Amino acid sequence: MISSKSVSAISTFARSSYFNCIPSFSTASLNDSLRCSLLPPTPDRTTRSGRLVVVPILSCTRHFSTPSAPIHPPSDLNEEIISSVHSSTEMIIRYGVGKSRLASIQQLEKGVNNIVPRWQSMMEVFLGAQVHVLIGLGYSADERGLSAYQQQLSVLLQTASPAVQEYHRTASRDLWRYIVRTAFEVEDIHKEERSIQDARDMMFKVSSAIGEPRILEEVARRCANEAPGKDDIQKKHNVVQEVLVKDVYLYGSPTLVSTLGFGEGEEGYVRLQCSLAEHQNDPLIQQYMGTAMSRLLYAAGVDMPGMMKVNDGATERPS
Repeated sequence: MISSKSVSAISTFARSSYFNCIPSFSTASLNDSLRCSLLPPTPDRTTRSGRLVVVPILSCTRHFSTPSAPIHPPSDLNEEIISSVHSSTEMIIRYGVGKSRLASIQQLEKGVNNIVPRWQSMMEVFLGAQVHVLIGLGYSADERGLSAYQQQLSVLLQTASPAVQEYHRTASRDLWRYIVRTAFEVEDIHKEERSIQDARDMMFKVSSAIGEPRILEEVARRCANEAPGKDDIQKKHNVVQEVLVKDVYLYGSPTLVSTLGFGEGEEGYVRLQCSLAEHQNDPLIQQYMGTAMSRLLYAAGVDMPGMMKVNDGATERPS
């Protein structure tokens, strides 16, 4: 039985690392990805297949704190901080190296079979830009720092004024649309905006599809064969991603994305993900997301108590 605390932890983790029910990376691999995410793409950093290669970057990243003058993350967030974080992240993605990294994803091989690696590359750029900004506020340059900020942001938004909530919703939505549009070359994403009730109905259908026995059994079977070890976290996440794309969203005739009104194939999938992001902070949508991903990760053999400890530890302020 999955506890409500586990569901809450997974829901928070989903909004930061998994984003729209698309699992990202284990802690170690995410940290490696973040180290290289702000490097401009060059020929020597790609393979013959066009896949981007992880290259360490911490050695050439200047932190805003030093051992002799450490800084700590703010104990609480406010409107000015979240606005500044968003503006700085947007600058990197729209006008800095993030833009060129997103453009390079367009050159990778397209098609349903290559959605997962391209989506991962896109998320590396997005999360890397965020972490690069958060370093300056004293957060650690890894998943723990990102998770700590996301949890603080969630607390702030629960009691923030309607104006602040709406600012965060629309600012995050517009930046996310730009990221997806640039990486996947999908136009007119703004047309996919749905009402809060429509978004809840869609997320209920998505979470129900994720929880089908055939999905959980497929994840369990593949992880047992391809990632049997406890430490095979990256492989387990890859399995979950592939099953979500091919066996949930793009399975059958018609596919789930088609029945929800987004068309077929890769473009339909991308449009659906943008639409789901529209109201991702809604409590009911978070509940649907957290419950579905909890069951899926449990089937994959991912250490959920360990994930909760990572999230709990990320919020502890250094002494």
